[in-house]
Amino acid sequence: MKLLLMYFCILFYSVSLYADDIRTLKVAIYLDPPYVDYKNNQYIGEDIDLLIYLAKKSNMQIEYIRCPIARCLYLVKEGVADMVMQLKKTPERIKDYIFLQPATFIQEFPLNFYINKGLFNTIQNYQDLTGLKIGVIRGMSYFDRFDKDTELLKVKVNNREQLVGMLKKGRIDTFLDRDDAMLPILNRLNSQGEINKAKFKFTKYVNSYLVISKKTDISTYRNKLSHHLKDIVKIKQNTANKK
Repeated sequence: MKLLLMYFCILFYSVSLYADDIRTLKVAIYLDPPYVDYKNNQYIGEDIDLLIYLAKKSNMQIEYIRCPIARCLYLVKEGVADMVMQLKKTPERIKDYIFLQPATFIQEFPLNFYINKGLFNTIQNYQDLTGLKIGVIRGMSYFDRFDKDTELLKVKVNNREQLVGMLKKGRIDTFLDRDDAMLPILNRLNSQGEINKAKFKFTKYVNSYLVISKKTDISTYRNKLSHHLKDIVKIKQNTANKK
């Protein structure tokens, strides 16, 4: 009887330890189709699949905090949220965030400058941006020359829909973004025929990282998360090679 009681005590203690080990992962998330989208009351996309797999492997449950990108960065920096998805690594950001290794994406990243219909030749090279009102999303990094250029007139907004609206109303002259992110929005807003791409575009290769906060205990999971992330990236690469 004592042995049986001892067995149940050990079993109960083990289950309790396992339950306590399940941690809520607070993810500050912004829409970035097709990688992150929200349809039928749920988040979907390649980034979400990666996040769900990582959380499962790490014995965590996900709590989403939806926010504009600048707000998401602030929440993770201040320790209100644990993680934000897919950021470019910069010297400034390294001071405030922990970048999990390895990079989750290494991809060609063409950035187009969008303009109102009929103004195709307005922007033929980088120098043509001088004097233009350029719409940008607050907190987003584009490319080094552009990001560090303090001479350009940049108008900051919170989301892509605002960029489209301001361009159509003439409050900005252009904005820059990826085709895969912008085309679904232009289609949804019935603006594809009114807004075209300029001749000039910038193409770069980008390493994107999952980023965690330095101000929550998620930092103690850094090695564990990176270990599982490495396995996930390896699976993705093997799958891609078989195609």
